[in-house]
Amino acid sequence: MKNLLMRIWKWINTLAGRVAVHLLILSGGLIFIACSDIEKSWMIKGQADNVNNILLGIATNLIGIIITVSFVQYAIDKHNEEEMKRQEKDKILRYNSYLEVLVRRYLILYISVFTRLENREKIDIEKVFDYNPGFADLSDLYKTSLLINEGFLKPSIVLYYESEKNVKDFMLQMIENIDFKFYKSIGELLLSFVVKVDDLNMSGEILGNIEVYSSVSSKKRKAMSEVISEYIRDEEKHNWIEKFKKGELNGNIMLPYVVFFYKVQDQVSMISKYKDLIDKLKED
Repeated sequence: MKNLLMRIWKWINTLAGRVAVHLLILSGGLIFIACSDIEKSWMIKGQADNVNNILLGIATNLIGIIITVSFVQYAIDKHNEEEMKRQEKDKILRYNSYLEVLVRRYLILYISVFTRLENREKIDIEKVFDYNPGFADLSDLYKTSLLINEGFLKPSIVLYYESEKNVKDFMLQMIENIDFKFYKSIGELLLSFVVKVDDLNMSGEILGNIEVYSSVSSKKRKAMSEVISEYIRDEEKHNWIEKFKKGELNGNIMLPYVVFFYKVQDQVSMISKYKDLIDKLKED
């Protein structure tokens, strides 16, 4: 009911709507005069009926004009709406053509971070959404990516965060430059991804451990990234995930990594949903 009233109000505010309202009032007045019992004493006998017929005829014609104007306006609005929808679709797909490049790189680096070094080549990028890594698979996140075109010597986690930022920034551009009036679900999903990236961002702690050492003693000195990797690899021994679920990791050095583990899984799931929406849009 509310939507119907909004549509009527929107129509009334159009030029055709205002014209139709005025014509409706005029035709209503003519019908009232024609049907009233007001004595037309100043008319010659028989003329009153003729005048009434003329007034009714004019009123009927005005109603016909109202209907015609309304249908014409509806057709114009429908055409304009379809054109706006087509333009929005084309704009989304233009942006998506580049976003797909960024997302593919993001997913490749996701595999690098969430897969042990010896297993990275076994994961098919085309089946990435079927991949279900465990927490222990994060153990080589500080190792190099082995991707020559991605910076061979850089740790996978560094490249991952760079890629994540590129995806997030481009999605923000899409949100700012596209109204998403007709494809709201796509806009909402993009916004959800952007919010998820910034929510509980652990990049400072995770990247910071690359330069930190576990001891000031030269004999016992060990890169914190190596210590973390060993802790992650020994997930069965430490049960980090179980401790996290019980709220036992607050203040623990492993908390950022468990949060990161769940957070990125959610982001990849969002990308999967986004790709489904885009595939549906292409078929529309």
